[in-house]
Amino acid sequence: MKALLDKYVSGLSIGSIDLHRNLGIAALLGSEAAAEDYLVLEEALSGGLKIMEQQRPDVPEVDIENNTGREVLIVFGEYLLGGGQNRQVASNVYLENGFRGKLPVKCVQRGRWNPNSGKEFTGYGGYSPATTKMSSRAKRDAQGTVWGSIDDISERTQAFSRTSDLSEIYSKQNSSLEEYTGRFIQLPGQVGLVAVIGLNGKRMFVADIFDSSKTLEKHYASLVRAHALDACGRPVEKIDVTKDEVSDFLGEFFNAKLEDAKNISLGTDYTLSGSDSTGTALISREKVRYACLSRIK
Repeated sequence: MKALLDKYVSGLSIGSIDLHRNLGIAALLGSEAAAEDYLVLEEALSGGLKIMEQQRPDVPEVDIENNTGREVLIVFGEYLLGGGQNRQVASNVYLENGFRGKLPVKCVQRGRWNPNSGKEFTGYGGYSPATTKMSSRAKRDAQGTVWGSIDDISERTQAFSRTSDLSEIYSKQNSSLEEYTGRFIQLPGQVGLVAVIGLNGKRMFVADIFDSSKTLEKHYASLVRAHALDACGRPVEKIDVTKDEVSDFLGEFFNAKLEDAKNISLGTDYTLSGSDSTGTALISREKVRYACLSRIK
């Protein structure tokens, strides 16, 4: 499976790099393979996918049932609104039609817990910022690390929520986020992106790669908003990024080890671990459906 991931990443080319304040986004271009007929999470929530609290509600897991009539791709870091409290998806999954089982999640709304059995998640929140998303992969006290990340974002952006709700922070930062998101447009043939965020003298590189430009298109706006929220509220510094630096970062995929495989329905979700980087890769039917990687340097 590592060879499959390496082959896919090596086939990407780096397109233009757009910059705004302390955020840069490089386009990753791939071959225009025909997109497969599956739904993404936002589409599926209004098309027969049921996600609900368990009979005995538990923060780290929720019930999921796919009655959409189609397969469904759910990506690590997307988050759900409703249920007993808003949750972030903690694993990549690729669901067959008719699948019923458990979905691993993390809480992104610490101050609300109303866990009625069967209570549904009906809203799509977008993506958690990379600093929050990757916190959920912490070796110890991952939930506490996620909450700490949300507290840091709230303090940094001065966007406070009574229930420590990530979605509310997004809403309160909407005008600032629009300043960023209007500067970054998906290119034809673009299947992924590398975001580079200035972090007080350091830089965070984050890659998000999909199996087709059509699938990226469905996630693009939410991803840009997530990276913009990681950029907001920091000291203003004009970031500069070169293609050589992006290429060097993508080389981390080849150095990373695939570990901790999790099988949910049709997909296998792997943890990527490198000397300076961490990420995930979802592989199903000999295809890389989604891969992400982050590095702070």
